[in-house]
Amino acid sequence: MSKKISLLTLFILFGVYANAQQYSKVKIALSHQVTMTQLAGLGIETDHGKYIKNRSFETDLSKDEIQILDAQQIPYTITIADVQAFYKNRSNA
Repeated sequence: MSKKISLLTLFILFGVYANAQQYSKVKIALSHQVTMTQLAGLGIETDHGKYIKNRSFETDLSKDEIQILDAQQIPYTITIADVQAFYKNRSNA
């Protein structure tokens, strides 16, 4: 019984940690070298966000997804560093 409770506690703590990731709003300039297809192939969700055909894609990305962009040397601009804090502050104003 004690092992089951410990295991359950471990899963709960892991779930809380996994959901605690910070997201940033990121704008990616699109070009012949950087395409939506390429981003999707890297695991970046491209089914939501602001897409301007052949120009840019702006979406919320986790730190892990931003690290993928860095590893692939894909240039981007962070427009909002902490999306959750931004919207929380905006709703309190």
